[in-house]
Amino acid sequence: VKMGIGPKEITRSVIRSTDQVFEKGINEAIEKLGPPPCRYAFLALGSIGRMESTLNPDQDTAILFESTPEEEEHASYFEKLGKMVTEFVSNIGIPPCVSGNSASNPQWVKSEESWKDQYYDWILGSDPDALIKVSIFFDFRVLSGDETLARKLREYIFQEVKDKPIFLYKLCLLYTSDAA
Repeated sequence: VKMGIGPKEITRSVIRSTDQVFEKGINEAIEKLGPPPCRYAFLALGSIGRMESTLNPDQDTAILFESTPEEEEHASYFEKLGKMVTEFVSNIGIPPCVSGNSASNPQWVKSEESWKDQYYDWILGSDPDALIKVSIFFDFRVLSGDETLARKLREYIFQEVKDKPIFLYKLCLLYTSDAA
């Protein structure tokens, strides 16, 4: 800031650095675990997902993997991957999300179909926690892996929201009541 660098440049630099840390962590974990057993996407969520990270980011992350008949074995691999990456990134100085929204949490390591079920439940849910979760998990981008999986999930989410406009109403109520 003292050097005259603007907020956009600072944010871009933080995101680029954060992405490089995750990339190194993911690559090292895959090197130790062996190649992924199926297509996957390691997702950045929230502010990192929106590329709006501040100087003190945390690890809002998740893993999406291809739905296959071997889903249980694949989940085991990706849960290990998530834990290893979260630990690596944490050791570099970016802490896991205090709310547990990190790829080290098995709750956020899911197959395509399981993620679709999760979003469906959140979109239909009316409790504030479901709405907060979906608002965090709405903004995601791929840090590593298959962009196509993420794009298909995003298309599914947008279609569900379009088909259930009450969700947007509930979301607006949540945020306008928070502002009051």
